[in-house]
Amino acid sequence: MAQIFKVILESRFKYPQDVSRLCKSLYPDSNIHQRFYRRVFRKSFPKLSFHHPRTDTCSSCDLLKNKINTTVGLEKLKLIAKKELHLRKAEKTIKLLNEDNASSRMPSSGTCTISMDMQQVIFTPTLTHSSMFYSRQLSNFNLCIHNEDTSTSFMCLWHEGMADLGGNEVSSCLLKVITSNLTPKRNLTVWWDNCAGQNKNRMVLIIMIYAVAKNILDCIEFKFLVSGHSYMPCDRDFGIIEKRKRVCKPMVPKEIDEMIAEARHVQPFNVVMMKEEDFYDISV
Repeated sequence: MAQIFKVILESRFKYPQDVSRLCKSLYPDSNIHQRFYRRVFRKSFPKLSFHHPRTDTCSSCDLLKNKINTTVGLEKLKLIAKKELHLRKAEKTIKLLNEDNASSRMPSSGTCTISMDMQQVIFTPTLTHSSMFYSRQLSNFNLCIHNEDTSTSFMCLWHEGMADLGGNEVSSCLLKVITSNLTPKRNLTVWWDNCAGQNKNRMVLIIMIYAVAKNILDCIEFKFLVSGHSYMPCDRDFGIIEKRKRVCKPMVPKEIDEMIAEARHVQPFNVVMMKEEDFYDISV
C-alpha cells in the first residue's frame, strides 16, 4: 500500500488546544500543562495534523476515486490497482527529488539541483470594493527558481503587458538566471511539474542546448514530478509570499517586487525584474 504521510484530524479539532480541552473534559483531575501535551503529541504522533488537506488535489486521483465508488467486481479491482500504481509513481518521484537535493548539497557534488514552478497569477491593483469584481485587472507572473545547494530562490517577475505566459517566457527566465552566476558547478538537474505548455516543450529544450553549446554548462538533466503530486520547495516559498501579500496588498507591479523582497528576512528572495528584451521568441 502507499505510504501515509499525514492523517488529518476531524474538523472540530482545528488546533492543538481543541484536543487539549477535550482531554481536560474527559479527565478533569489531570493537571498536565498544555506544553507537555503538545510535546508528547508532536513526538509520539508525528503524522497527525490539524491543517486542512490541500485543495488543489490530483485530477487523476479524483477521477479514479469516483470511478472506484461507482463500479463493482473485476473492473473496480483494476481501478484500485491503477490508483495504487499512480500513487507509487508519485512517491517514487518525490523520493528521487529528495535524494537529488541531498546529493547536491554534498561537498563533493558536481551537480546543482534546482526546482522551478509558477506562482498563481498576482492581480493588481489589489482592491476590495464591489466594482473591482467586474473590472479587468493586470496579470503579474512570478516564476520561482529554487537553488537547493544554497537554499536561495530567484523570483522572475513580469506582467502581461511585457510578455505572455508560456514556454518562451519560462525558458528565457531560466537562461537569465543560469547566466547570472547561479552556481559554479558545471552540471545542472532541473525538477518541475508536468505542465507541457510551460515546461515540457521544445523552447525549453532549445535554450538548454544553447547553454551547453555556449559552454555555460556541461550537462543539463530534466526531471518531472507526477501531475497533481508536485509539491516542491518553490511551493513553500509561494506560501511565504502569499502570507505577505495578504498584508501588503500591492497596487502596481513595482510593489510586488518590494513585497517579495521583504517577505522573508532570513535569506531574502532574489527578485529578478524581467525586461522585454530579456524574452526570446524561440518558437519560430
